Amino acid sequence: MKSLYAFADTKVSPSLPILGCFAFTPNGVLATDLASVACFKPIKTKAGFCVNAKKYKDVTGFDDFKVTGKGQFAKGSKTVFLEVTDLDEFPSLPEKGELLGEVDAKELKEALRAVMPARGVEDSRPILEALHLTPRYVEAADGFRSAHHKLAWVNKDVLLDGNWKALVAVLKRGVVRVFDNDDYLIFELENWAVAMRITEGSYPNLSNIIPKKFLHQVAFETAVFKKALKSKGHAALRFEGRKVTLEDLDEAGKVVAETELPVCQLAHQLKTRIGFNTKYVSDVLQAIKGDRVRLRWNSANEPLEFRDLDNLHNVYMVMPIRNSENS
Repeated sequence: MKSLYAFADTKVSPSLPILGCFAFTPNGVLATDLASVACFKPIKTKAGFCVNAKKYKDVTGFDDFKVTGKGQFAKGSKTVFLEVTDLDEFPSLPEKGELLGEVDAKELKEALRAVMPARGVEDSRPILEALHLTPRYVEAADGFRSAHHKLAWVNKDVLLDGNWKALVAVLKRGVVRVFDNDDYLIFELENWAVAMRITEGSYPNLSNIIPKKFLHQVAFETAVFKKALKSKGHAALRFEGRKVTLEDLDEAGKVVAETELPVCQLAHQLKTRIGFNTKYVSDVLQAIKGDRVRLRWNSANEPLEFRDLDNLHNVYMVMPIRNSENS
């Protein structure tokens, strides 16, 4: 139930209070934010009803309470009652439709975790709020960065909106069966069914922003690079010959700390400086599982490409911070 709570829209406006509810049904307990509908199958009730999800959380603490009646929950000698709402107003779980294929839950979880940070959750272009899923990979972008993760799964090219963070939380083990009913993709696990809404539109062709060739490249130990990123704002990589220094910058762009980064691979001597958003690069390093990360670029004001040297199929692009000191 705790994982289901993440699917409930508990901040919904008063005009749509039903979206902040748990719907107890004969097929399981439902929660929704309209873009996604989740069903937790183990808890079933003969008589359907809705209760406020936040109030359920407050009185049960997501402890092991059993449904003993409409709005009635009990654990041992303790019984609690909650006000109920008519189930008829609650969105139902979409029909499954056609079976597209199956994918290992851990593989899907890894792919979604890798690309989710690049999703445009507050972008002015609504299409970037969706994830782009294809038969060979999953990708996301927000206008400042993009992530491309290899995943061979279903024969469908689709844009999906929904509560991806909540879906990732329930992907633990086993096989995920994926169904398509034209309006939603339904991800079915042993104890869960989660429907994610299909978004209409054309996703940007991210291959157009990835250069076909790069002039410069360098490789670092992933753990060392990750540990050195201390700033929560901006940072820069300064190249002087074969020496690479990571600079932490304050809000004014002044250097407040420096860390020399050991280099695993540097094709030739350089003299340049590349500024970047620390969070964007930290998200990339969190997604990379290999011991070494490769950075490639053409100039300090063009897209930066990061790849896991243990898995070159997964690509992460970050736009640098453009300023006069970059060269």
